[in-house]
Amino acid sequence: MKHLLLFLLVGSLWGCSNNFHSQQERWSAHSPGAEEFAGYGEFEAQIAELKIKTAHQEIDSKTVIRTQQKVAGFSVEGTWFQEVSSEESGIESYSYQLVEGIPESVIHSAHEIYENREALIEVVRGSHKVLKNSPKIEKVEVVLEADELSPKAWLKVSFVAPDEQSIVHFYINAAGRVKRTRSWRHNFTDGVGFVYDSSPEESDLSEQMLKNLVGDGKLASKHLSVESVIQPTPVSEDNIFKISTSEREFDLLQSYFFVDQMISWFQEELNVSLGYSLNIKVHIGGEKPTNAAFFYAGNIRLGEGDGKVYQKIPRDPSIVSHEASHAYVEKLSGLGFDGEAGSYSEAFSDFFTAARLGRTDMGYFSYMRAPYKRNIDNDMRASKDLRGKKYNDSLVISSTFWELKKLLGTKKATQLAKAFLIELGPGGKIKDLPEVLTSVTRAQLPSEDHHVVESVLEQKGWRSL
Repeated sequence: MKHLLLFLLVGSLWGCSNNFHSQQERWSAHSPGAEEFAGYGEFEAQIAELKIKTAHQEIDSKTVIRTQQKVAGFSVEGTWFQEVSSEESGIESYSYQLVEGIPESVIHSAHEIYENREALIEVVRGSHKVLKNSPKIEKVEVVLEADELSPKAWLKVSFVAPDEQSIVHFYINAAGRVKRTRSWRHNFTDGVGFVYDSSPEESDLSEQMLKNLVGDGKLASKHLSVESVIQPTPVSEDNIFKISTSEREFDLLQSYFFVDQMISWFQEELNVSLGYSLNIKVHIGGEKPTNAAFFYAGNIRLGEGDGKVYQKIPRDPSIVSHEASHAYVEKLSGLGFDGEAGSYSEAFSDFFTAARLGRTDMGYFSYMRAPYKRNIDNDMRASKDLRGKKYNDSLVISSTFWELKKLLGTKKATQLAKAFLIELGPGGKIKDLPEVLTSVTRAQLPSEDHHVVESVLEQKGWRSL
């Protein structure tokens, strides 16, 4: 299939000058009065294609192409291009943020860093215990940073922290100094597990199906595995897992069940599968229990709770399901975990969790300082409550979609959320929400529902931004 990309990608954006600037664009065939941008050219690059099926079609209906800009062979952080198309309609939308004019001196520095990357890592290992003690470096790459004040080249080293509570990124300059760090804390057979189908406060232990186990007695399937920092992984020769709730080993079984349920829900309700296996690791912190709960690169990490702020985190369906949902939000959108992208990621992880569980309060079992950590059924408005804070702003977004769920029903609202994430793409800004939601509403919903979405946008203050 031939795909189109803005001519800028094959033109001046690949060159280097001293006139550095970035530019952003979003276009949709479904937007009122939209006119397709004319300056396209064909290009070849490594691209990520995401095949999406609708609930009513047996064949793939959408193709999503995503790529990050490269200059002189180096990825430029903060840039993206996304194109959504279908066989029926052709190109339906695109969005991008690209840069032009990265100085030659920065490109030269990037090449110098690449040539000296092994020596730079050894320098940093000697001065930073956290990297010296890290069990494994996950990735080493040279990246460019699209900082409008001063574009830079970095050696980016990504690794799992020694306590396994976070993924850490070191940004190292040509002199071997760490200038910035970033971290993130978010033959088959069926078996049986005796678990809570909701939280321990709301349900009794019951016999529940564990689908598609590997079949060798391990608590693992083709799409999910579980392990503990301090406990052996449960094994049962007959694939029947019955563990006392007083045992820490029960945390593995319970968290496995919650994630397995979330995987099934996304497949059955939204026809979305990850295409890779998730791994859960519980009891992060070992004998010193922590409040860790995060997802990163196919891994879910859960602490036990410190008994002061959180308790029994692996047994809270809202927390465990939320972390599993991050994988699907990332799959559909390409969104990261920082800034405005992070607000979207948190919002939709909350929304999908609430849609499956049928309740809107997150952390309702494990959080000890209040009845819940946050609630997405609220009266927050974009026009007055956006603060530039990840979790605060996520509640404005998630409550908007929960209001749509109340008016349109779960099926339409979750399908709309799925389509929204696909079109939003990895560089979505909060201010893009009204335009993107209007666009996917026109494409996904019958005309009689359009006024419902518009009324919610008005009610939730998005039209007053």
